[in-house]
Amino acid sequence: MEAKIIKIIDQKRVVINAGSNSQIKKGDLLTVLDEVGEEVTDPETGHHLGRLDIYKAQLEVEIVYAKMAICINAAAPFSAKNIGAIGSSFLSGSYRPDLNVDLDQATGGYYTSKDTPPIKIGDTVSKVQ
Repeated sequence: MEAKIIKIIDQKRVVINAGSNSQIKKGDLLTVLDEVGEEVTDPETGHHLGRLDIYKAQLEVEIVYAKMAICINAAAPFSAKNIGAIGSSFLSGSYRPDLNVDLDQATGGYYTSKDTPPIKIGDTVSKVQ
């Protein structure tokens, strides 16, 4: 299933051009594609391993119509119940250490969340398998 963002309601909701006629159901997870990524090839075997597609966001289908659906951000919401637990990790400055890599061989091709461009009308959306 491939669809497009056809309307941005606000910072919390977008509309896609696929609905129940396309087997979309409430709770389905979708990804918003930014760009088709670089093809990755195993340097030893020459085998194509896949692509490093770049995604802007993961969406959850909230309301389904026949030919469209309203989607929200699939990121876990904060609640009063779990805010204390996550707050301690923010205060402690927890992070993932860098890998020890040869930067001369770094080629890029993958965004971090802070570099992710905004979702726009016309962006491609695909269903998470």
